[in-house]
Amino acid sequence: MSSMLEDVEASVSGFFNTNNSNVQDFLDTNDSDVQEAPVCGFFEGYDTFRFTLIFCASLIAVSGIFTNSLLCWIFATRRYPTTPTLYLAVLALLDVMICCVYILLFGVDSVSVYMGIKQLFLIWHEYILPVFCVSRTTQMAIPYMLIFATFERLMWISGGDGKRNSCLNYMFSSTGRRITIALILLIAMGLRLPMVWAYHIQTFPNCSDFFRSLEVYPTELFYEELFYIYDFYCLQVIQMFLPFVILVILNLVIVQKLIESKNERHQLLNSLKHTESSALFNSNHSRENNGVLISDSLLKNGTQQLMLTDRFSHHRTSHESEAVSPRDLLTPDSFGGRSDINRRAHSVPENFILLEVTTKLLSDKNGRRQNKDKDRRVKVRNAIYTMVAIVSTYLVCNTLHLILNVLERMNAIILQHETDARRSSTFYIIFSDTVSFLYMFSSAIRVGIYAKCNPQVRDDIVMFFCSLQRKKKKEGRVIV
Repeated sequence: MSSMLEDVEASVSGFFNTNNSNVQDFLDTNDSDVQEAPVCGFFEGYDTFRFTLIFCASLIAVSGIFTNSLLCWIFATRRYPTTPTLYLAVLALLDVMICCVYILLFGVDSVSVYMGIKQLFLIWHEYILPVFCVSRTTQMAIPYMLIFATFERLMWISGGDGKRNSCLNYMFSSTGRRITIALILLIAMGLRLPMVWAYHIQTFPNCSDFFRSLEVYPTELFYEELFYIYDFYCLQVIQMFLPFVILVILNLVIVQKLIESKNERHQLLNSLKHTESSALFNSNHSRENNGVLISDSLLKNGTQQLMLTDRFSHHRTSHESEAVSPRDLLTPDSFGGRSDINRRAHSVPENFILLEVTTKLLSDKNGRRQNKDKDRRVKVRNAIYTMVAIVSTYLVCNTLHLILNVLERMNAIILQHETDARRSSTFYIIFSDTVSFLYMFSSAIRVGIYAKCNPQVRDDIVMFFCSLQRKKKKEGRVIV
């Protein structure tokens, strides 16, 4: 291309030195040069910096394949009583596919072009179209898996199964979840299937650069007005705009529900504390009144001195020789009418003991029930926080992807190279690489979100690695 530009510049400089009779000759020569000039495919190029970034991102994608496979296995084999995991298992499987697609689309292409491996470049163009279709289908299915998983969490904090109608109960049953997942995948494949006929591999046999001699090129179908409306408006609304709005609304409602639930728990705790304080005050007040009644009765019958404590324990005054214990005063031979007082004095501590035992039993029962409810609330809250974090990462990626797609459809000048219309601008390369990386990265770090926000999943992950470590140690001992 540079040699062609030099030839044109030389011809132009010669043009100004010719007379009018040579003008037509110059134009004819220039036209023939343009016709014979090689035409190359669209090219982005890989410098060392970009190749290093994509290579490191591919390593992250490899780790994402392993971690999401682990999550898929955990969700498929473990049973969490408060958190159904079928949607999450399928979501982990789709994340595995996203990571695989990133390696096949970007990792292999960067290695083939940067390192000059021609055979790998040809292989890449053999599988690029079906892999591209799979990537678009996966991107279509992921947001709707997130929507149904988020909606399921919203149902948990909005009310129990008894408050749902029959349609929702069936939708979130085991059979209903399987049917929903199958429909999502089938619809996603059906919507993205026309992409197979919208592109083909275009060859440029006259291009001097081997790595620009092949290109994924649009077919005539791509330029049809109906397909343009379908691909840009319908699919973008279905894949990006609609899930974005639904997920934002669902997560705002969930956050609001969590805040309301937290406020209700605080009010309940304050009410329980107030009730406990009132009960304790009434109990102490009742004990004091009973003690006064007994003391007055004994004094009216000629008792000289009687000191009763909260639990009627023995107490000595400063004059031990003159002090009289309650047990001595309440004997049958002490004074007349004392048998009735004896019964009342014994009945008071017995009633208080019975009251204290009953109160403690009720308190223990309520405590166990509160702990059980608290444990369930914590598990549900952890599951909800996990889903909010996952959805937030998707929304960030979706927003950037939507902006990039609009710029591409507008054929914005900012996406084009300054001197070569068949090359991408630096901004376009950085922006598109960032969007692709964030999609893959959000899938690869999903295990970190689960480990951070959900203790149950974190424990299962730790147990998995501990079991691997024990297995290695056991195999080592057997070999020795």
